[in-house]
Amino acid sequence: MTTDERTAAGRRSLIPAEDCATCAPLTTWLLVALWVLNVADFALTANALALGIADEANRVMGFFLDAGLGHAFAFKIGVVTAGVLALWLLRRRRVTLVATAALVLAYALVVVYQLAIYWRVVML
Repeated sequence: MTTDERTAAGRRSLIPAEDCATCAPLTTWLLVALWVLNVADFALTANALALGIADEANRVMGFFLDAGLGHAFAFKIGVVTAGVLALWLLRRRRVTLVATAALVLAYALVVVYQLAIYWRVVML
């Protein structure tokens, strides 16, 4: 195998990861779900803090929450929106689909956990 053939073979292995036409629509919907779950996470966290049934473990968010809910909301939504937009720009890559699916799963688990705590403490 010549040097040119090895270089071409190396480039070919990268193409599927860079171009996945079928990934874009699913990734877009998953990014919308990620953003919605982020808003739900914020709302549930703010509610739990207001009820006194939780403490903010994230020191950065704690800083913004100490400054006020508006500041915390702007920070959290801003950071996640920036991340969602960055991932959306890469939506045609298979790795973006996998990463987005993992993030949606993680956020969904956090929201379900918060709902379970809320149900246990407030409803029972």
